[in-house]
Amino acid sequence: MLRLLEQTLDVEEELCTCFKDRQKAFDHVKWTKLTQILKEAGIDLYERRLIRNFYKDQTVEIKVDEGKTRNVKI
Repeated sequence: MLRLLEQTLDVEEELCTCFKDRQKAFDHVKWTKLTQILKEAGIDLYERRLIRNFYKDQTVEIKVDEGKTRNVKI
């Protein structure tokens, strides 16, 4: 990370990063329980599906120079 920051400063480019401790946040979610709570809170099926799909089976690709890395499941 430090090397990336230094390179960004050398070429006077903006650096945007985002870090998320996904394991702490989402790996231990009991999805059936969460779905039940959302349903009881009045969240409709469409929105519950959006929430589930946002967090389940995510992939990422990273932009590097002029290209991108391959898709990696996170």
